[in-house]
Amino acid sequence: MKKIYLPFLLLLMSNRTAPAADIYAYGINDPSEYWSSFYANTTDIYQGVYLGYSEFNISIEYVMCANWWGARPSDQPFRFIMTLYMPNDAIIVQTSIRTETAWIEASPQDVLTAETLFNDADKSKPRCLLRQQVFREYDGSTWSRFQLEISPIYYEKPFALSITYLQKNYLLLDYAYASVTSSNLISYWDDRPISYNFLDVQHPDNQPVFTDQTSAYRFPPFAKLPSGWWRTSYQGRSSWGSLDIRWPNPAEDTPQLACYLDGNDGYYQITSLPPVQPSERTPKKILVLYDLGLDNDDRYDRDFVLDHFADISRRSLASVDSINVLVIDQLQPKYLRERFIPASTENTTNLIAAMRNYPIPQMSALPQLLRSATAFFNRERTDGEIWLITDSERDAYPVAKANDMIALSLDSLEHAVKIKILACGNPYRGQSYYINGRYYRGNDYLFENLTRLTGGGLVRTDNLGQYQLSLALADLFSPALDLMEIDPFPAGGYCSGRYKFHPERSHYPVLFPYIEMGRVIGHTPFTTDFYGNVDGEWYHKQIPVRDTLYLAQVKQLKTLWHAQHVKELLKQPQAWGLIDEIGRISKENHFVSPYCGFVVPSAEGHAAFKRLEKTDSLALEADEPVKPGRFDLAAYPNPFNAQTQILLNGVSSDQDKRVTIRIFTVLGRMIRAWQQLLPAGESSLHLTWNGEDDQYESVGTGLYFVQVRWGGQTRIIKITCLK
Repeated sequence: MKKIYLPFLLLLMSNRTAPAADIYAYGINDPSEYWSSFYANTTDIYQGVYLGYSEFNISIEYVMCANWWGARPSDQPFRFIMTLYMPNDAIIVQTSIRTETAWIEASPQDVLTAETLFNDADKSKPRCLLRQQVFREYDGSTWSRFQLEISPIYYEKPFALSITYLQKNYLLLDYAYASVTSSNLISYWDDRPISYNFLDVQHPDNQPVFTDQTSAYRFPPFAKLPSGWWRTSYQGRSSWGSLDIRWPNPAEDTPQLACYLDGNDGYYQITSLPPVQPSERTPKKILVLYDLGLDNDDRYDRDFVLDHFADISRRSLASVDSINVLVIDQLQPKYLRERFIPASTENTTNLIAAMRNYPIPQMSALPQLLRSATAFFNRERTDGEIWLITDSERDAYPVAKANDMIALSLDSLEHAVKIKILACGNPYRGQSYYINGRYYRGNDYLFENLTRLTGGGLVRTDNLGQYQLSLALADLFSPALDLMEIDPFPAGGYCSGRYKFHPERSHYPVLFPYIEMGRVIGHTPFTTDFYGNVDGEWYHKQIPVRDTLYLAQVKQLKTLWHAQHVKELLKQPQAWGLIDEIGRISKENHFVSPYCGFVVPSAEGHAAFKRLEKTDSLALEADEPVKPGRFDLAAYPNPFNAQTQILLNGVSSDQDKRVTIRIFTVLGRMIRAWQQLLPAGESSLHLTWNGEDDQYESVGTGLYFVQVRWGGQTRIIKITCLK
């Protein structure tokens, strides 16, 4: 595939004067000179879609410019620094820079080697350093950012960068989308055009759209080029805030398998709708309660909601199921059919059409509907489900009214009936009340208790984006496979290290695909065991998958699998052996991680953290005698609370020597760096670290690494802060 360019950073790259925290430069000869005014000459974004992922790349040309007051920087060379805030699942796989005429691609190195190569290189030659910094929250969750440095750059001389990364798409039922969030990165006054290019590799006729249709004049439609790519161009100012791009995502009826073989090893991704046929599950008896009056949520009109409900109902139910509809006629409940009828496509379509054409209720009659529905199931002597579509928000205050409704409906039920509620009203139009240490609004208290006590579910439209309504309705109403799992067994081999595409999801409606990525030894055909739970009953089905999907981009499965594997390893305590393993995996598979950075210039022969483990740390632990040109490093006190003394002892020199000190967290993030001059003739140096980072904030309790570079030699020791 030709170059594929990044949307997440697109807006970051379009600023004239971006926020100082995200993009700035300082002088190389005079570091006290600081500058933060830049503009982008060109911005080209390419997005390639395949296998549920997008490959994004941005190519952008920058110029250091005068600020709004007309001031300009000096003519000295500068060091450009950019902070990239990206989603946690973003995987950067390539970085290139152009400071003169030719593009230079960065190579992966362990972070300490990368920093050394960058800092020791000729300051007049092109240099680049890209690192990942990981931050851990109190609850154990992590978030990351990337820091990119480029030098030398000069005032009014263009320089360019290109970054490529992989990221999972957001999947809906019939669409997929990618989100571009950049309100803190783009300058709203920049009007320079941005070129956006899109290609769905598996479905090249898929035309994308920007989902912000309220500003269509700013986002011209995509046009298809002879090359097959879709392209549009818009002004940078148009993309202030959050921007989503959406494209069709047709579901495959049969399981889809993609494989990449790498010697005896292989990597696969399997995509399948839950293989639950109507005849293999318990038939449903559905009573729809239609209570959509005049007080619905302002963002959705009645027809919009009913269109989506009709679509999900037709696709989810089958003739083995049964359905009926209960409406309000002159303040009295009325059934559209005397009894349940088969939920065939024709019957379901006709019932919903009749429900749509029924007079709009002038006031909510929710209590009467619930009492009548209870009597209906008791009369039919059957279990089933109540699907309530309502915009009622005034039945839970006072709370005694809500409790009476719950008691009169649930206590009278003689059979197991689940209540599932699609709440289309605006809860802020109802009362606010406080119960058992919690605030409720509208009918929240009533709805939550009805669904909780019956094992049903609740969806509020006011919490959904426009294109998420279908998926939310499928989650609520469609038959589903819970706790779903796939065990694939290739011919003559086995699978290991499987990762779910949606690890947070355990509920798979029959309309939503299950996607799994794994490592494999063997070859096709695959035999796949599907496991799960359908309506409380254990489910197991075996399906052979013979057809394999072949794409040029399928080799990215290896990178994706190892990136996910590294993400799991980073959750473990970071021992030396694990640090070495993470760095090695990242470097071999060419992606940025906390222990692997991208650097220009590059050098071969450095595996991740091998230098640190085999020379620095072992030399310190062995307490070898100091040799000419070497030095000893220690810290006291260690552990420390408020501050610690960093002690250097070595061999004196007849010239002044510059000593560089850096402090790292256990995840490889540099939090403090400074330099000290050691005068000629001196052989020792005492430094004080007060436990603060470069932002003058106190660090927390934990293990830290002190790296000191002196006279071409580097030493590292471990220190512990106890607060």
